[in-house]
Amino acid sequence: MTELSLLAEALLAVEGTESTEASAVTREHLQTMAWLALELGAALGGGLRRFAELSVELGDSRLAERLLDLPLRLGSAGETDAGLAIARAFEFLGPDKLRGDAAVILAQAGRRDEAVARIAENLERAADTTLAEAKAGDAYRALGEDDAAEAYYRRSLSEAKTPFERSEAVLRIVSLLSDAGREQDAARFLAEERQRAVKS
Repeated sequence: MTELSLLAEALLAVEGTESTEASAVTREHLQTMAWLALELGAALGGGLRRFAELSVELGDSRLAERLLDLPLRLGSAGETDAGLAIARAFEFLGPDKLRGDAAVILAQAGRRDEAVARIAENLERAADTTLAEAKAGDAYRALGEDDAAEAYYRRSLSEAKTPFERSEAVLRIVSLLSDAGREQDAARFLAEERQRAVKS
């Protein structure tokens, strides 16, 4: 077994125990996962081909999913620097997602200026405009700036090219409106979306 596969298997094993243990241990598990992920990222050196080979060697498709989810999980647990480092280390797996997650992590940490700068950079570099707009909305929502979040979510909706992208944008908008106590607006928006879907 290679060093890469040992690191990856250890990361997946920690993930497995984390889901069955008490929530008090979650932060410790996240920190362990962060350390393992950073070691794995350094060993991979940003190589998508090496990552693909590792995934085949492991015969486990969960690795990419775990790594893509880890930065936000760390940011939500207050592990800002670790979340940002892992987002950078694995940006090659999902550039627009992980760049957007980095903006959200900065926003959750109250680092508004850095979050807004990251949002602008992400939107400028985005290959997936729909996702970049949605992540910008997520970051503004984390900052508590609901008007800006809604505007970006609506842009994401207008950029959506697939039914999945559209449903993701609709979900974000409805969630934002509902959480802001605007249930009537959420209901009206959903009704409009249903009518649009019927006409399509």
